[in-house]
Amino acid sequence: MPDRPIGDIIRGHKLVSASETTTITEAARLMKEARVGAILVLRKDRLVGIFTERDALTRVLAAGLDPQRTKLSQVMTA
Repeated sequence: MPDRPIGDIIRGHKLVSASETTTITEAARLMKEARVGAILVLRKDRLVGIFTERDALTRVLAAGLDPQRTKLSQVMTA
């Protein structure tokens, strides 16, 4: 893949974000509604991480965590 600025990569794509205190269930609903595979995680309007579909599978479901109680901050990639 050629080197491209991040702005070129995400241009035209919808960016979805949520607070770090958002539950996994709430984040999954946001991702489904927006038809995206990842959500940006914010703390007071600052980007602190990203949460992806793969994170939901490997860090939440496969780990046996409760998606209704688990917060994005616990399983996101910082």
